[in-house]
Amino acid sequence: MTQRTGTLDIGRAARADWRRWLELLRIASELGKFRITFVVCISALTGYVMYAGRIDAEAVVPVLGVFLLASGASALNQCQEARFDARMKRTRRRPIPSRRISPAGAFFIAGTMVLLGLFGLASTAQNEIAVFALGLLALGWYNLIYTYLKRITAFAVVPGAVIGAISPSSAGRPRAASPPTLSSSPWPCSSSSGRFPISGFWR
Repeated sequence: MTQRTGTLDIGRAARADWRRWLELLRIASELGKFRITFVVCISALTGYVMYAGRIDAEAVVPVLGVFLLASGASALNQCQEARFDARMKRTRRRPIPSRRISPAGAFFIAGTMVLLGLFGLASTAQNEIAVFALGLLALGWYNLIYTYLKRITAFAVVPGAVIGAISPSSAGRPRAASPPTLSSSPWPCSSSSGRFPISGFWR
């Protein structure tokens, strides 16, 4: 009987651990806005394909880096705005205002995703310094400029669209890629990605 009870206790503990990990993953998904950042990944992959003219294994690391960096920036934004989110009905159920995670825990998740994302961008096949710099620019622009401006003006969406324009150019240049032309450059895609947040905001 004692052995059976011990086995049941271990099983309950294991199920509880799984529930905690799943809840943590759900919180990380909400902090990082995974559904939105997935669209950012598609934009980055499109820029890669337009430049390289193909999809290959080299795209995985930089595109994953874009995903993690975008998720980390979103999580960091929620850390920055937790006190404002707690006042609004639309945002008060976010992880920090609802106290499902502490500000320190959310900041740890945000910092981990940002560092992993920057590492991924720095690991691109070529132009790693330029791609890393684009990642830092996007992070600083979103969390230092856009986050502040959106509290004081609705027109913050215009500089905010710069972040959407950066993502297609952030996946790096693959090895043996041909020199870019207007039709193969990621910049037309960047322009379209940059216009998307604006049209969506004022629709």
